Amino acid sequence: MFQVRMMFLVSMLAALVVAGVGPAAAQLQSRDQQACLSTVAKSAAKLSLTQAKAYATCLKAAAGADLGTCAKAQDCVDVDPSGKIAIAVGMLRDADTKACTVAPDFGHRPAPLVAMVAVQESLGLEDDLLGADLDAAAVLKASQARGAACQSKILGTAGKLLATLGATYDSCKKAGLAAGSIISTAGLDACLGRFDSDPSGKIAKARSALAAVATATCRDLDLGALFPGNCSGAADFAACAATRARCRACRRAVSSDNLASDCELLDDGLANNSCSGHAGRCNGRAELCDRTFDAVSYPTTHNSFSNAEENWTNPNQRYGITRQLSDGVRALMLDTYYYAGDLYLCHAFCNMGEGPGKTPRELLVSGLGKIRDFLDANPNAVVSIIFESYITESQTTQAFSDAGLAGMVHSQTQGQPWPTLDALIASGKRLVVFTDDSAASLPWHHYVWDFAWETNYSFYSAADFSCAINRGNAANSLFILNHFLTHTFGSSQLANQVNHDPLFINRALQCRSESGRLPNFVTVDHYDIGDVFSVVRKMNGLGECVP
Repeated sequence: MFQVRMMFLVSMLAALVVAGVGPAAAQLQSRDQQACLSTVAKSAAKLSLTQAKAYATCLKAAAGADLGTCAKAQDCVDVDPSGKIAIAVGMLRDADTKACTVAPDFGHRPAPLVAMVAVQESLGLEDDLLGADLDAAAVLKASQARGAACQSKILGTAGKLLATLGATYDSCKKAGLAAGSIISTAGLDACLGRFDSDPSGKIAKARSALAAVATATCRDLDLGALFPGNCSGAADFAACAATRARCRACRRAVSSDNLASDCELLDDGLANNSCSGHAGRCNGRAELCDRTFDAVSYPTTHNSFSNAEENWTNPNQRYGITRQLSDGVRALMLDTYYYAGDLYLCHAFCNMGEGPGKTPRELLVSGLGKIRDFLDANPNAVVSIIFESYITESQTTQAFSDAGLAGMVHSQTQGQPWPTLDALIASGKRLVVFTDDSAASLPWHHYVWDFAWETNYSFYSAADFSCAINRGNAANSLFILNHFLTHTFGSSQLANQVNHDPLFINRALQCRSESGRLPNFVTVDHYDIGDVFSVVRKMNGLGECVP
């Protein structure tokens, strides 16, 4: 253990040097800043616990063959039929808004990202144990009562270990901030060392409880068959499950607090890809992993940068890019311009409507940085960008490099089969970039009309909707279904007219029938209004839980 610990510490210190964390970045946090960090951490812990309880409820329903309105147990996990996860997410966002009026100098990330990570890592531990397809893993209580009890008990005790690890880190953070001993990200990183020192002994107690369940409740049962996830072949199942909990607790802290620690080393001391985060889900669902990129439908936002949350003039969306991605949007339409000596995201005129409390633009590298942060925090996501570009390819390339995205872009040869989502995730090239710049020549900077075709994008009313081709070639494999209204500008009122079923799903089905092609990029204004996620699920052949 000493050698393992030293490896982790050396790696952590090296990462901190690279990240530029040092005396210049050190800053004692005020009471308000401390309250922000502690309040958000407390809300994230509650959200993680809510996700664990929701999953346990779905497992129990599957074991009892009583899924109610859900088509499948996995739909129960994904759709949140009780709405409790959505409530807990909202509470975290509200807590951040109220408690973080004075932004901390370190350890604070956007609330939508923190919420997504809390849900994702809790679900990740469950997937680590049972696999990403609950329907395939859950056993029926009627025929395998002990097996069902074993699954439930193991899941519960592993979840308690995850919560204990998280609470140990959060307690160290709160105490260190209050004492003034944590004045930089380095101090937060050091709190992960409490996983080993375990000053309260609570972690050891939680590990023992997990081991006791494995040897008592699950005695003489085939744990490899009952838990077909990452520990199915482990010689010591309880030890493997505990290692997965360490991984998930570390990943949550690193992503939520922007730490430099290497969870690959912290979980078991080995750089063996045991804490990669990819648990067999692709854009949230195991069924999508084996599908090629052009055989999947993606929720897409039109003029994604233009949003009310950040006080844009005449916004097309209510929330910004970070929340869009955290909410499940997987493709962004972005317009790029050169203005006043820099590169910006804006629409037509980068100073249009500028005034007190209003902004018509955002630096391109800033917007791309939000995408990078999301991809870093969500290793199971494949994201696309469709640029309307008024800058040069070299300028775009530099912005991607400055934002840290250059190593994440996928290169696709025209006419060649698209890779599967799983292959994109495994390669680390999880960002697919398109542009309307016909001069684009770099292999990752795809001229969109060589690969896609679209419907019209200028509809005045729902009666004007059609599935006729506007730009591109119908032989191209990607289909952009533009589903929004424009009266000079888009608006939430216009979105409310067309974003709801049955109109929305009927149009998507009609366009799929007429063209013989799956709508890949289902594009809307104000994605938070109506049924875009439901429509995309149906396009992807995924079930739902009917209210």
